[in-house]
Amino acid sequence: METPEKIEIKGGKILSLTWGDGSTQDISASELRSACMCATCREATGARATAAVLEHPAQIEITGATLVGAYAINFGFAPDNHHTGIYSFDSLRAMTGAG
Repeated sequence: METPEKIEIKGGKILSLTWGDGSTQDISASELRSACMCATCREATGARATAAVLEHPAQIEITGATLVGAYAINFGFAPDNHHTGIYSFDSLRAMTGAG
């Protein structure tokens, strides 16, 4: 598993990662929010609530980030105050970028 060397949240809108090979990756708050794999987001009611939030991607912001061990990050999001998803470094590395 690769671990980012630098993790930065820019203006609440972009997660910027710098990897060991020197490459950088920017992932938008809306792309992160749409990629949440937590149980709440994947069940029917939660999926509908997530879809409603994603209809307005400009309103989605990263409100917090906490490292989870040495393998992942937990993010908080506005406007829905969602905060239960855990994003492994591997899953972040596999994301395409600011979408």
